[in-house]
Amino acid sequence: DWSSDVFSSDLTALLERAKREWERTFDVFDHPLQIVTDAHQTQRANMSYARVTTSDIRLVPGTTCHEVMFGRDEPCENCPLVDLRAGKSHGLGEVEDIRSDQLFEVSGYRFNEGDDDEPSYVVMYQDVTERRLLERQLLQSEKLVALGQLSGEIAHEVNNPVGIILSFSHLALRSEVVETD
Repeated sequence: DWSSDVFSSDLTALLERAKREWERTFDVFDHPLQIVTDAHQTQRANMSYARVTTSDIRLVPGTTCHEVMFGRDEPCENCPLVDLRAGKSHGLGEVEDIRSDQLFEVSGYRFNEGDDDEPSYVVMYQDVTERRLLERQLLQSEKLVALGQLSGEIAHEVNNPVGIILSFSHLALRSEVVETD
C-alpha cells in the first residue's frame, strides 16, 4: 500500500506540474487565444484574451466567443469555425468588434483531431486594425501617385500640339510683319 501511495503522489505531482506548464505555455502568447467547442463556447482562454476583453479569466469558460470577444449575440459572419467544421485544417476570417471598431484576424485550428470528445478548436485573434488602416493609406497614396503620373502624361500630350500651334502662330505673325514692311 505504501508504494502505491508514493506512486500515486508522484503521479499527481507530475500531472499538476504538466498542467501548470501547459497553462504557462498557453498564457505566454501575446495574442488572445482560446479553446472553443462547436457551439462557440469557451473551454479555456489565455491571459491575453482576458486582458483584451477585460474579463475575469475565471469567468470566461462557458461563455461564447462572439459575445465576449466581439459583443455579438450571434456567431460572427467570418467565423473560422465554419471552415473547420467543413473539414479544412485551418480556418481564417476577419471580424470587427462592434463595440470598438477594432478589426481582428481570426484563425482557428482543430484541437482534438481524432479524439472521441466533442470537437474543439484553438482560436487565435490578432488585432489588424492599424495594419488595415496603413494598407488603406498606402493604397490611397499609390492612387494619388498614379493620378499624378497620368496628369503629367496628359499635360505632356496636350503641350506638344499646343507648342506646335504657338510656334506656327509666332511664325505667321512674323511673316505678316515682314510682308507689311
